[in-house]
Amino acid sequence: MRFDAGGLREVAEHLFTWAGDLEILGPDALRKTIQERISLAAQMACTTYDTI
Repeated sequence: MRFDAGGLREVAEHLFTWAGDLEILGPDALRKTIQERISLAAQMACTTYDTI
């Protein structure tokens, strides 16, 4: 796939909406960005559910 984006975070945010429907093969920097976003989302979910 090819499209213009403002950086890896923008690409990661877009790909994140596809959930489990894709596999990110590279580049490594994009894979790391996705992993960081997933980790942050998991932390938010745990914090939210702990307070309910």
